[in-house]
Amino acid sequence: SNAILIDAILIDADLSNMRLWYSNLTGADLTGANLSGAKLIDADLSGADLRGAKLSGVEANSDTTCPNGKKWGTAGNNCGF
Repeated sequence: SNAILIDAILIDADLSNMRLWYSNLTGADLTGANLSGAKLIDADLSGADLRGAKLSGVEANSDTTCPNGKKWGTAGNNCGF
């Protein structure tokens, strides 16, 4: 938890069931990554690429920021989970 992964290239990475609380994933390339069951509580995914990512069972909260900059759980967010 609390990882700083700004602009990280995590294509096809297996991050399933990881605790990524408070992590900064701004601009990360998560194309095809397995995030199933990951805990993204208070995580920042601003500008992250989630195309083709496996997102089943992802946990988030109202302080999780989606790729489009909107908070998870608000209208118009594009988190996908």
